[in-house]
Amino acid sequence: MFKFFVSVMMLLALLATAGCGGGGSSSSSPFISGGSTTVPGDPVDPVDPGDPGTPIAIGVLVDLGDLIGDTDSWFWTETAMINNVREVVGQANNSDDGSPKEAFYWDASSETMEALGGHTGGPYSDYYYLKSQTPDDWLIYSEATEINDSGTIIGHSTTGSGWPDEGELRAFVIQADGSFFDLPPVPYYDNSGNLKIGEFSQANDINELGNVLVTLDDEEGQHAYFWDGTTLYKDIYGADPVFEVTIDNVEYNIPILDYPLYQGTCSILNQDSEGVAINELQHAVMNSGSTAVWCDIDKGIVESLNGFDGSSVGVDINNRVSLGGSGNQVSHIAGNSADIAFFWDGGAMLPLGTLADDDSGTSETVDMNDLDQITGNATTNEGTTHAFIWSNATKTMVDLGTLGGDNSYATAINDAGQVVGYSETGELYDQDGVTKLIVHGFLWDDGKMYDLGSHNDFYTFSFGEPYPFSKAVDINDSGEIVGFSYTINNHKRAFYLNPTILP
Repeated sequence: MFKFFVSVMMLLALLATAGCGGGGSSSSSPFISGGSTTVPGDPVDPVDPGDPGTPIAIGVLVDLGDLIGDTDSWFWTETAMINNVREVVGQANNSDDGSPKEAFYWDASSETMEALGGHTGGPYSDYYYLKSQTPDDWLIYSEATEINDSGTIIGHSTTGSGWPDEGELRAFVIQADGSFFDLPPVPYYDNSGNLKIGEFSQANDINELGNVLVTLDDEEGQHAYFWDGTTLYKDIYGADPVFEVTIDNVEYNIPILDYPLYQGTCSILNQDSEGVAINELQHAVMNSGSTAVWCDIDKGIVESLNGFDGSSVGVDINNRVSLGGSGNQVSHIAGNSADIAFFWDGGAMLPLGTLADDDSGTSETVDMNDLDQITGNATTNEGTTHAFIWSNATKTMVDLGTLGGDNSYATAINDAGQVVGYSETGELYDQDGVTKLIVHGFLWDDGKMYDLGSHNDFYTFSFGEPYPFSKAVDINDSGEIVGFSYTINNHKRAFYLNPTILP
């Protein structure tokens, strides 16, 4: 049923450039219609969705700035993640130097933003110049997606052709000392001896050991691979290995520069696979075919998570384990099957239900912490969608409520059981006849949902204050939050919040 891939491949890798930029801070309120009893732009505690009560400010939204660095700047920034040492990564507008949107690193201690660069010197469809016709889809964008507590970053370079939903990805790792590692697809020779190379590589997750889970094109399709974050091909096979290739009937020996030594993971037989998440035990969850797969990478042990209807999608894996029948440790996984969130601990798959009294409707997993607490979204008795938290200790799904509107959505949970996301407030924003429901980021803590508001005063334009909406994206174990405010046309500006007042 399963196939275990173990591949050692090689290919030329190119290094990236880096730059720097600026940052700032602010908090303000937009023009609002609808008679709100709270002031969007000032973080508040509505206490109860049906009875807002007295607003309580919990902190100031700090603007992350952008890579342009001009005073009074409005340029686009979006956060992806904050780690436990207050380091943030994401993507931001940069100056017009061939990289209009670039991966960034931001440090909350200094409130400064730094450009991380990306791949340089080659196009997506022919990164190693192996095609006779020069393509025009160059890797001009980059984005950072995760950072671990040691400061190692994963991300991608992209062509920008499908932005913001990029499909043409080239993965990279940037270590804390600035070392840049290309994570290329797996090359191979066909039956005629011609070099073939895929056009896709995606960095899926990084653990605190610096191990990376990636999805790569290879000879048999697209599959998840593991890199320990340290070992290079030349460490095993010599300091100056080369790759033999013939281009236009001319033979070349291409040197391999810092090519990672990949190890295969697991998949359903004859099915593609994609990496999802990896924990500190080097256990990973992948999706292969229509089934989530758990894999102990070191031991090569594989288990499929057959869903309620025969299919399943893995979402996250934590560092909690159970003992399987053989005495091996099996990790805990959260995911979705048949439109219902589930928890799996190496045996039976437990459905989490919904927020409706009769368990009708749907639910979905978004994130899981190391305490076996899961956050996600589920339908209610009224048919609306609310964020929830579920605990394996109580086997109970708790409705997190809203900020006064009909719907709310979770995005992340930390090991303190705090949840962030975004919610409708019940108010409307109107700008010259264009009207939208106001959505604000929230923090849920100890039974209460706090409105994070939005921030607007990082620049001044004559047409007013255009950032009335916000979303919280991630939260670290200390409760520090990152997200973004955005305009009526979805132009984003990233923020950081350290809640200083929680009742």
